[in-house]
Amino acid sequence: TGTVILGKVLFSLTTEEKVPFTFGLVDSIEGPCFAVTVYNMVQSWGVLIGDSVAIPEPHLRYHHIQHQNKSFTFSSLRVDTPLLLVVNGRVQRSHNQAAATIAYQAQSE
Repeated sequence: TGTVILGKVLFSLTTEEKVPFTFGLVDSIEGPCFAVTVYNMVQSWGVLIGDSVAIPEPHLRYHHIQHQNKSFTFSSLRVDTPLLLVVNGRVQRSHNQAAATIAYQAQSE
């Protein structure tokens, strides 16, 4: 408890699905790069290369992948909502979080 990861955005990944939003975060030139994945954000939300980001109480995972006789190791951080982030000293507002929706269809008997 009381842990915060602070770093600069190094890159962002874009996919057709826009959600989740994934970006690379480094705390120093020599330090590790974390893949940060943010869920439950509106599609227009994102961070820019060079932004400062603070992630309190991070959910850290270590990955080791073997593919075509090559080995890849990296760390990732899962962020369940952008409201948990502080970007360039600013707490993220509620309009940056996607609203939950429920869909239903009435069935006839």
